[in-house]
Amino acid sequence: MSLKPKATRIASTGAGFLALLLCMAYALSFFGEYGWIFDVFSHFVFQYFLAAFFLFSALLLSGRWIFALCALVLLLTSGFELRWNVTDTRHEATEPALTVVQYNKLGSNGRYEEIREWLRAHADRFDLVVLHEATGRTVREMQALQESYPYRVPSGNRPLWNDVYVLSKHPLSNEESLSIAGDTNKGTHFLLHAPNLHAPVEVFTIHAETPLNVQDFNERNTQIRSTAQAAAQSDSPYRLMIGDWNITPFSPHFTNALKISGLNYWHRGLAPVATWPSFVPIPALQIPIDHILFGDGLVPLSKGRGPAMGSDHYPLVMTFGVQGAADDQNMNARHGHH
Repeated sequence: MSLKPKATRIASTGAGFLALLLCMAYALSFFGEYGWIFDVFSHFVFQYFLAAFFLFSALLLSGRWIFALCALVLLLTSGFELRWNVTDTRHEATEPALTVVQYNKLGSNGRYEEIREWLRAHADRFDLVVLHEATGRTVREMQALQESYPYRVPSGNRPLWNDVYVLSKHPLSNEESLSIAGDTNKGTHFLLHAPNLHAPVEVFTIHAETPLNVQDFNERNTQIRSTAQAAAQSDSPYRLMIGDWNITPFSPHFTNALKISGLNYWHRGLAPVATWPSFVPIPALQIPIDHILFGDGLVPLSKGRGPAMGSDHYPLVMTFGVQGAADDQNMNARHGHH
C-alpha cells in the first residue's frame, strides 16, 4: 500500500476530528452566560470561522462528506454571528470632533520614551488618552507631555486612585474614583470639555478583572455590569465607556452590558479590531478585549490600533464626529455665503 494515500487518509481524518471539536467548542459558547468555561469558548468566533473555511475546503476535496458538513455548519453559523455582530452603519460625512485612545500599557512595561514619542507624534489628532496599569512612574514619565496633554486625571499632585491615568488636550472636571460593585480600584468617572462638542463628554473607565477562574469571571461580569449601570444613569448623549474589559463582543456578558448602558458598539469589516495578545505574531489569532462604547450624540468615523510599544495590548484608537453635524453643514451650504 502506498504511504501517500495512507498519510492523506490520516490527515483528512485528523482534520475531520478537528472540525468536530471546533463545532463542539462553538456550541458550548452559546452557554457562556451560565459558566466560566463556556464563556471562554465564546471569544473565538472569528477563529472558528477561519478554521472552518479551511477545514471545509480540505475535507470537501478529500471526500470526507460528513466531516465536511460539520465544518460547513460551523462556517455558516460563525459567519452569521460575525455579520450579526457588525454595526457598519454609514453616516453622512462629518468633521472629526474627538479622537480617543484606550491603552493598557502593562504595569511592568518600561518603554516610556517610545510611548511618549508616539503620543507626541499624534498630539494634533489625539484628544483623550486613557492609560491602564499605570503606576507612580507612569505619572512621572508622562510629565514630559505636559505641553501636548496639559490636563490629567487624577489632577495636580493627587495620587493615583487605581491603575487608570488619563491625559487630555482639553479641560477635565468632576473627576472621581468610580465605585464598581463596592470596589473603588477599577473605575474612574470625569467630564471632558472638548471645544467641538455641544456639551461635556461624560467618561466612564474600567479595567475589569482577568477571568482566570470562576471567582474572577464573576467579578469581571459584576464590574462591567456595574459600570454599565453607572453609565445608564446619565442622560447625556455624549457618553463614553472606555477600558480593558477582558471580554470580547461575542460574550453574552458584553451584550448584557451594552443593553444596560444604552450605549453603542461599532466596528467595520468582518472582525472587530483585535487588541490582545500582541506577543502572538499572527493577527488572526488575536482577539478584541479593549473597548470604547459611545452615546447617541457621537458619530463613529474610524477605529484602529496603534503599536504595542512593549505591552501585551495594542492601543485602541477611535475617532468620532458629532451627531447632526452633517445636517448643520448641509444647511450652512444651502443658506451660506453666495
